[in-house]
Amino acid sequence: MEKELHWHVAYLKSCQEKKVRDMLTKDGVECYLPIQKVKHRWSDRWKVIERIVLPRMIFIRTTLDRRIDVIRDIPGITRYMSNGGAYNPVIIPDRQMEVFMAMVSNSAEDTGVEIRTEPLAPGDVVEITSGPMKGMRCELIKIDNKAKIAVRLDILGTAIAEISSDIVKKID
Repeated sequence: MEKELHWHVAYLKSCQEKKVRDMLTKDGVECYLPIQKVKHRWSDRWKVIERIVLPRMIFIRTTLDRRIDVIRDIPGITRYMSNGGAYNPVIIPDRQMEVFMAMVSNSAEDTGVEIRTEPLAPGDVVEITSGPMKGMRCELIKIDNKAKIAVRLDILGTAIAEISSDIVKKID
């Protein structure tokens, strides 16, 4: 029986993200629901709201064996993301999850993190030199003439956040 913990991506029923997160936490299962605060324009004002970055998905850190119990015990989880069948689950490496979580928690309210599924052109690998993400290595890309950093989440796509290009240095 395998004891190593891995990050898995679970699909959820509609509008069940926070409920599933709370049930998993109550059961002692490590999970991550990427939520960020973003500015939203209403007809008469701006308001900061919480936005789920990946609707109908949650990251669950568990063993390969325990993930079966989790899906059976937690209503709202429909299935796990897989690479060609239920017995080949997608596993997100710990380092990718660390960078993704840092991007979500440190992104600016006016830009936030966006997920793009189209392939990105290869870019420079950069290290962030200051701020809360100092020391993290990401790919620097340009979209809409703005400097952004990207972290690939394998099968999910790429998480992208805007960053000032003066706080990154190129890694050879």
